[in-house]
Amino acid sequence: ALSANDVSLKSAVDLGDEIRYDMAYANEGDAPLTDLVFTLKLDSRYVDWASIVNDGTVELRESTGVVRWTKEKAPQLTALQPGGRGVLTFKTRVVTGLPTGVTGLPVFVAQATVEATQLVGNTPQAVTISSNEVVSKVNTRFMLSAEGRYYTDELVKVGSGPLPPQVGQTT
Repeated sequence: ALSANDVSLKSAVDLGDEIRYDMAYANEGDAPLTDLVFTLKLDSRYVDWASIVNDGTVELRESTGVVRWTKEKAPQLTALQPGGRGVLTFKTRVVTGLPTGVTGLPVFVAQATVEATQLVGNTPQAVTISSNEVVSKVNTRFMLSAEGRYYTDELVKVGSGPLPPQVGQTT
């Protein structure tokens, strides 16, 4: 199961927020899984790739928005015995400004996939499992300013009537 900041379906994040992805996995079958490869696919437009602290266990592919764990970098993925469990965690930040060309509601989507090998009899078979999709709506700032004016920038009186306005008088 995939979660972002402890939420597994829909959430909201602000620009610049940290997002912690947890991928909980378990082998609920009767046979060991070997050569596990976990892939986390992110919408790379919203990932602040410079904020990622890579502890050496992940492979980052910024151009495709992929974060990948393999047995070469994370030895616990060499084999997962029946009943075995684990969690992979990854942290990143949302960009501080919206990328150009974004129209509509900005959404940050993530989904995890695991590929492994499982013996069925004496025959190795590839197994692929996809997680739930986690959708994080990106909050944007809305700024509005209002002002009341008696004169234009050229100091021409706006409207008619007394200044300051008086109750019952035309303005």
